[in-house]
Amino acid sequence: MKKLITILLVSFLAINTTFAQTEQGTILLEGSSNLNFSSLKVNSISLDGDELDDDLLPEDGTNTLGFKVTGGYFMMDSLAVGLLLDCRSSTTGDAISNSLTICPIVLYHIDETGMWALLS
Repeated sequence: MKKLITILLVSFLAINTTFAQTEQGTILLEGSSNLNFSSLKVNSISLDGDELDDDLLPEDGTNTLGFKVTGGYFMMDSLAVGLLLDCRSSTTGDAISNSLTICPIVLYHIDETGMWALLS
């Protein structure tokens, strides 16, 4: 029982300290990434009862890579302003698609609830 209470107390303290990082002058950094692979193979296609040659069947795969970085500065308690950078690259067969998004953000933490709102 003592171990359970100790674990709960330490967990509460760890969660409680994460909410205390929204004071004025604090820097906000966040990042994420994704990597996806998918494949499409068509076994047969028939047109008006006639099957197409195997050479004409599509056999494409899609690879997607992306990452997102958000950085900001808390101008006052619970209110941060900054930039979001989102990079994505997708390849399907011979087609390559790249995108880069840079946009401003405003982030507001609602005190003591753990909830926040982000406008970008």
